[in-house]
Amino acid sequence: MRILRHCVATAALLAASACAAANEPATVNAPAAEGPGEVALAQLERTFWVCDYLATTEGVHGRHITTCRNATDELKRVKFGGSFRELLKWWREHKAVEHAKLAEQREVKGDGGQ
Repeated sequence: MRILRHCVATAALLAASACAAANEPATVNAPAAEGPGEVALAQLERTFWVCDYLATTEGVHGRHITTCRNATDELKRVKFGGSFRELLKWWREHKAVEHAKLAEQREVKGDGGQ
């Protein structure tokens, strides 16, 4: 349960902060050929990873907790049929790559993790 709370808080924080810091919508990386459900899922995943990354690198801050919690809960429901175990497995398998992408985007934007 502690890990879920961390993931949720992290997801919300990262999504809101990274999108604001990057000054771009979360759907920018979604291919135009995807259907509405696929775009929504891609955006939800992006929000989750941004929250997770920011919580890991900057800590959890109150203003983004609700957004991240909602994103994590919805991702768990939509992508994993409500299974926390499946979400956790997926998170463990993809965390390093997704965090590396976000760190690189941050560096390219000249934020340097500040």
